[in-house]
Amino acid sequence: MIYMHICFASLDYPDKTSGGGVGTYVKIIARELIRRGHRVSVIALRKGKELSDRSNDEGVNIYWITPGNIHWYVSKLPFIGKVFALPIREIEYSDAVFKAIRKIDHEEPLDIVEGIETGAFGFRSLRRGIKTVIRLHGERYIFAKYTPPGRIPVDVRISRYFQRKAFLNANQLTAPSRVHAEEIKSELKGKVPSIKVIPNPVQEVSLIKSENKNERPVFLYIGRLQLSKGILDLLKTIPLIIEKVPSAHFIVVGKEHPSVSMKTIEMMMNRLKIGSALDLLGHVNNKDLGSIYSEATAVILPSYYESFSYVCVEALMYHVPIVAYNAGAVKDIIKNGENGLLVSTGNVEALADACAKAINMRVKVSAKDELNKYSVEQVCQETIAVYENLLLRA
Repeated sequence: MIYMHICFASLDYPDKTSGGGVGTYVKIIARELIRRGHRVSVIALRKGKELSDRSNDEGVNIYWITPGNIHWYVSKLPFIGKVFALPIREIEYSDAVFKAIRKIDHEEPLDIVEGIETGAFGFRSLRRGIKTVIRLHGERYIFAKYTPPGRIPVDVRISRYFQRKAFLNANQLTAPSRVHAEEIKSELKGKVPSIKVIPNPVQEVSLIKSENKNERPVFLYIGRLQLSKGILDLLKTIPLIIEKVPSAHFIVVGKEHPSVSMKTIEMMMNRLKIGSALDLLGHVNNKDLGSIYSEATAVILPSYYESFSYVCVEALMYHVPIVAYNAGAVKDIIKNGENGLLVSTGNVEALADACAKAINMRVKVSAKDELNKYSVEQVCQETIAVYENLLLRA
């Protein structure tokens, strides 16, 4: 076994008030790597309350960075801001990540750096002995491609240019799902020979019998209140479901997102007259999600694209059926008619019909083996194998 110093340039690390899929992945895998005797450093964007440059989470050394802010000033300029602010941010993030990696490497030499799409452009300038991995979690370019009207803004296209350069210069690419790996291969026109598919880890993989104590059906949505996550389609679907199931209640868990303002969401709720049937809970800590899943009759996932879906795996753990658009990586997890129902993307009428059917659905999970591939132990072992293979190539 090779003991390594690994750096995750994730730009995110979750706390009690926030944490997306990238941060959740890094936190879970980093702690397991520490448990196995490796040294782990994480580079994350400084949060408002963070006063120090460093902190430690159960042995994981977190380096908080503040990238340059030229992109913010550029964003205020008419026309120019819409075109160049995002690409400039990409360069500023890449520069900040590069400097942080050099600093960490100087203190204790690094073996592996794993980054995400954003901020990896500077990897090519790292010390030759450092092996680089880019984890393809999913980025704005892909989500814009699949979210109606499907137009990719110019600034996103330019920013993606730098990301593609990083992809082609990395020692290894990994993706959390087969569908997403194929999507990136298509985008790169086969220039990358292979992308290793390693699912994201789920902290606790077990079959938990969901005991819904509610007399009325409860439909659960978990995710950012984001356009690409289908939040507006969800709201449009609610009155259609209520027509079929008058007693239905809805729980929405997730933070606000700049793609859809809370004012827009509240106006739509008022127009559709669904406020009394809907609870907006905001961000909920992962450890508190179990009780919410246990209340759910079904989970609704109207995303236009998913590179991976923690929600799908978690719902299966609680034997809760998932009703989703037939989009992205959900096709790798949901077996239509067995553990959920898939409908055509954007068809809210079909989504409502499927939700009504899901009330009487019993999830078929034949064995825990179906979930084991998402276990922390399995994912960590596959990740370590990728790292060791890179180091042995030197």
